[in-house]
Amino acid sequence: MAIRNFGDFLIYHERVFGPSDGTRAKKSQATESKDMVEVGVIISPKRPRQGINTEHMVANKVGITQEDWNLHRAAEENRFDIASALIARRYEVNGRDDVEQTPLHKAVDGNSFDVAQLLIEGGAEVDAKTVTGSTSLHYAAWANFLDMAQLLIKHGAEVDTKTDLGNSALHFAAQQQSLGMTQLLIGHGANTDEIDLSWMGD
Repeated sequence: MAIRNFGDFLIYHERVFGPSDGTRAKKSQATESKDMVEVGVIISPKRPRQGINTEHMVANKVGITQEDWNLHRAAEENRFDIASALIARRYEVNGRDDVEQTPLHKAVDGNSFDVAQLLIEGGAEVDAKTVTGSTSLHYAAWANFLDMAQLLIKHGAEVDTKTDLGNSALHFAAQQQSLGMTQLLIGHGANTDEIDLSWMGD
């Protein structure tokens, strides 16, 4: 399988190593729900946004029906219009896919900045973890999406959270020698212990 982004790596990791013990039970419970398997999200008890008529926002798009979309797909493909409609129609912003990615993970992975901001404003958990313990900030650091990382940190993302393999966002940034990302994370207090920063010079 071609590894195009962090989401592809995550799926590959699970296929090779299997899900972690902490998430195996959650995935088993999630797949028992037919609705979650089909649409990838669950319905939230929150009220739809007031003053927005969303009844036909998605259905009236040429060649698009509501059944074709969920928040994960809208986030990945940077479809702000569809994501807005789905959120207004009470789709859960923290729904999980089969590897525990939230729509925010997908938005960050696709560098869909406007959708990521929309999801965060709608209550998305910025530090939600996938089956490998990866947060959205890990995704941003791995892909060197600086604006996305700034957005996540602005909204309270924990810079030192580690994956199940012990990697922080700074590990990913330093491994790829992404200077701006590395400086951003260090500037927000990232722990530099056991990370080779010699490539940065003095």
